[in-house]
Amino acid sequence: MEKIRNDYFDNIKSVLITLVVIGHFLLPLESTRLKDGLVNVIYLFHMPMFIMVSGYFAKGMYAGKRFRWERIGKLLWLYLLFQIISGMTESLAAGQPWTANINFLRESGAPWYLLAMIWWYLEVFLLARFRAWAVLMAVIVIGILSGYGRHIGSFLVLSRTLSFGPFFWIGYYLTEDQVRSFRSWKGRWQMVVLALFLAVVTAVESNGALKELFPIVYGMNYGRIGTLWSPASALVRFCAYGAAGIMILGVMAVVPRQRRVWTCLGERSLQIYILHRPIRDLMEAAGFYCAVTSRSRMTVVFVMAFSVALAVCLSAPRITKLFRYVQDAPEKMFRLIGQNRF
Repeated sequence: MEKIRNDYFDNIKSVLITLVVIGHFLLPLESTRLKDGLVNVIYLFHMPMFIMVSGYFAKGMYAGKRFRWERIGKLLWLYLLFQIISGMTESLAAGQPWTANINFLRESGAPWYLLAMIWWYLEVFLLARFRAWAVLMAVIVIGILSGYGRHIGSFLVLSRTLSFGPFFWIGYYLTEDQVRSFRSWKGRWQMVVLALFLAVVTAVESNGALKELFPIVYGMNYGRIGTLWSPASALVRFCAYGAAGIMILGVMAVVPRQRRVWTCLGERSLQIYILHRPIRDLMEAAGFYCAVTSRSRMTVVFVMAFSVALAVCLSAPRITKLFRYVQDAPEKMFRLIGQNRF
């Protein structure tokens, strides 16, 4: 079962990382119903599901009774490196001084996920000993109420860490038996239909009733929609949780369990996540988005196709080898220092 389970989740990650790249490359295009609809459908569930999968594999944070601090060290190293690189390329794309967007304490761009993962891993260290129902209830309540925090924002990505936290813990407590039971449940196809209906409604209403509410879906505080103290804001986030859950179940129902030719994208999702964003910024700085007809449907289709091709290219074995070398550099350096020391 181990092989099937891993292939299944790698297939899920392959779908999600492709959607991440598509979403990021569509964002700079001029606003249209098609583009906004696609982006909002993607953002409705892709990060919650990615976070849930990360939580599922966070069970390995404890090797026996030892907490794996080295994972946090690797994430911190990648976050600092990603923050520097993406900060420089974002500044270049915006025509600003190259250090203008480098801020290790406040992050709202792509590196936020790595820093949030550090916080969630630390939560595992603190909370894994408690009962599952108590932890889930606590993180859901905190995730909803955190939106009312006027000063909870991009500082150390606290807003997104708290608001997306429930998905991490749902994944953490998700078992292989539960996944297998869902995959064999006949009613899963009803979830697919419901997810498709929800996606259509989201796409159609992206420039309508839902337009002002999407900052809540992105994990921002309720002040972004001008209703910081409204009880309705908490209801919107609660509904966003439910909508993301339906979309997640819909994707889980249709993704194949067996290995496919594109499964490797999920195996190498971290390098794709880190490398694609600077490429987009450099293309923006080079004038790509000014050169294309942003309001054309064919432009949207072309950008999506290019995004898929880029994700495939960034999963190449040679890039994987180089990425792992950079990823493991601090660990190898400390090991070398330790050997020379003694």
